Amino acid sequence: MEIKYLEIKPLSPFHLGEGGLDTSSKYIHSDTLFSAMVNAIRINKGRDSVEDFVSNFRDGNTRISSVFPKLEGIFLFPKLLLRFDEDSDKRDRKMVKKAMFVSKMMFERLINEGKYPKDLHIKKGIIGSDNELKKIELGRDWIKSEVLERFSRVSSGNEDHSLFNIATTIYDSANLYVLVKGKIDIVEESLKMLEDLGIGGKISSGMGQIKFVGRGNLELNVPKSTDYCTTLSLFTPRRNELNCMLDKGVAYKFVTRGGWISSPDGSTVKRGVGCFLEGSIFKQPIDGVLVDVSPKNFPHEVYKYLKAFVLPVMESD
Repeated sequence: MEIKYLEIKPLSPFHLGEGGLDTSSKYIHSDTLFSAMVNAIRINKGRDSVEDFVSNFRDGNTRISSVFPKLEGIFLFPKLLLRFDEDSDKRDRKMVKKAMFVSKMMFERLINEGKYPKDLHIKKGIIGSDNELKKIELGRDWIKSEVLERFSRVSSGNEDHSLFNIATTIYDSANLYVLVKGKIDIVEESLKMLEDLGIGGKISSGMGQIKFVGRGNLELNVPKSTDYCTTLSLFTPRRNELNCMLDKGVAYKFVTRGGWISSPDGSTVKRGVGCFLEGSIFKQPIDGVLVDVSPKNFPHEVYKYLKAFVLPVMESD
């Protein structure tokens, strides 16, 4: 299977909030990227252009994954919620639980075998093949979280400053990539707009700055026939898709995604929506939703992108 991708270079730390200023995700979730792209379209092309852009994703003909690291030329994927080989070492199982990402070659092996093998190699939060991990300079922390020293915030009509810390995610020598199905040109255009705006929180403080690098094609070895799949984006099922969670072969992690609306027309808290994390396993087929999470009387729609970016996964023996 050949999938198109777009690559960006991080130029500053990111604040990828997960419910507060004191946490930051290790990667950019698909809903965060989509919100940033819609905001860029609204600012650069006007409100009337937003619906045209969103309609391409609403019908499912265009889809995006979450944004993952590309380290030393090696594409990293989210850790999959798969079973372990019966003979796997208990220590390896604990290390897998602590890992963050899976290398491309290991990802291909996992989706074709449907389980974690006993001959695992894990270093610096990456599950990979021995050859791949040898290519990566792993003596340093290539991805890290840092809490910045306190920012000052002035309350209206009060000279007193309130002080607080903010968590950030920093990529050292890693680029980032997003997989795209469908109209890659409109995604590329919006990413280029984001060079002037940024992705994530606190962009007005210089966070989330990026540079567009280019596009390419990623060849993935995927199983040809299987009843199961994983999603590389956040996913919330439609009402008629709830059976995807009821099969014995599924595995998932559930979170609630909220956040802060930052718009030229106003700022306020988003309505929270439950969804399943990347790397979850479901019974096919699945699609997902694109929902308006704007509060009552907000001047425009605020879209939460929760469509699945699906790849097939074999059922383990």
